[in-house]
Amino acid sequence: MKDIKYYKLEEIMISDKYIEKTINEILKWQKKYLQTNNKKDLRQMTLQNISDLTDIDKSVISRICKSVKIELLDKFIDLKSLFHSGGIDGNSAFEISSIMLDLIVNEDPKHRYTDTLLCEILNASGYPISRRTVCKYREAHLKYPKYNKRH
Repeated sequence: MKDIKYYKLEEIMISDKYIEKTINEILKWQKKYLQTNNKKDLRQMTLQNISDLTDIDKSVISRICKSVKIELLDKFIDLKSLFHSGGIDGNSAFEISSIMLDLIVNEDPKHRYTDTLLCEILNASGYPISRRTVCKYREAHLKYPKYNKRH
């Protein structure tokens, strides 16, 4: 019975080491974003990236990131919010959304950009993206309605 309790205690200690190691690598990776709090500075980061740096299985890293929040500058941050896979061809969803936001905010009110036109502009600028993805980013990330509903 005593061995079982010791084993559980040892597992907790290993778990704490994993948590600390994971947090440290994530903070290093996203240092610029954490300093500026600007979404444009959020670097592409995947579970595999952190797994490679820490030698911890990505499933363990995933569990850590789902359950751990860190306090920075008087606010709590979910570790999982610091991850993104890079979106389309290495371009982050934040980067593409930022470009879309700039286009929408500066569009001519008499000639609003449709999702198809936004798609064409992004593709011509080197961001290969489908119209459906433009629609998803516009609705989910930017919270903007369709072109005919924007005022």
